[in-house]
Amino acid sequence: MRAHLCLQARRGWNAENIKPHQVKIRVHDGIEIAVALYRPEGDGPHPVVLAASPYRCDNNTLPATPQFLWRETGPIELYVERGYVYAQMDVRGCGKSGGELRFLDRNEQKDLYDVIEWLARQSWSNGKVGGIGQSYFCMVQWWTAIQRPPSLACIAAFDGLNDPYRASVYQGGILGDFLAVEPRREQTCDLNLLPRRHPTYDEFWRERCAAEHLHEIEVPLYSIGVGARSTCIPASISTAFVARPVRESSKYRAAGSPIRRVRGARWQARWQAGRSGSC
Repeated sequence: MRAHLCLQARRGWNAENIKPHQVKIRVHDGIEIAVALYRPEGDGPHPVVLAASPYRCDNNTLPATPQFLWRETGPIELYVERGYVYAQMDVRGCGKSGGELRFLDRNEQKDLYDVIEWLARQSWSNGKVGGIGQSYFCMVQWWTAIQRPPSLACIAAFDGLNDPYRASVYQGGILGDFLAVEPRREQTCDLNLLPRRHPTYDEFWRERCAAEHLHEIEVPLYSIGVGARSTCIPASISTAFVARPVRESSKYRAAGSPIRRVRGARWQARWQAGRSGSC
């Protein structure tokens, strides 16, 4: 298997060759969550990486924008060529998922647990699911690990805050105009008005503050933070690796394969597939 995957890489295998399979997963309250599955060749069983965000799975076919010359999903093709199933999830209220988006609320957090356990039960899965992704993809990973789903093997949290009140919406107690969410579909909940109704750190923000619960994380954690988003990881997480931000050239960014995500792939290979992760 490993030799075959390395041969694929040398032949120039890329994400354009992958046709995702769309599935709907019914979660705790009956809502159906949309997930796009990118699967490698063969029946498996394969390790699985989960990336969840409000940014719509079907946008992956669009070119990267001048603002973001790399994809926050991480290099999907890298994981598939190394034998992973890459599962990309539309969080509730976004893309093709049902329900209402309320920005990291309890229901959105529980959805992550349910989706992970569904992925682990499939015949093509080896039962080990890892987290992947940057920014919002990272923000949900904190909650994934805090909930401790039995099938979660590790997370690789790249540049994503875990205290939205202090690190994003009300930095220094001053309201900003950045909620970090662009659901790209009509919403029943006014995401711009919502934070204005909670100018102080109250129960609304506590429900969404993963920073207060980081000590509950037990799975191996690979974390990279940038600037104000840098994260303090509790010493109680014995299998945490906190890396400095990597200065990356535009060459790596444009290729959609930043150095840090390659390192993250090796981390996940260690905990999900029992190998070094490199060819």
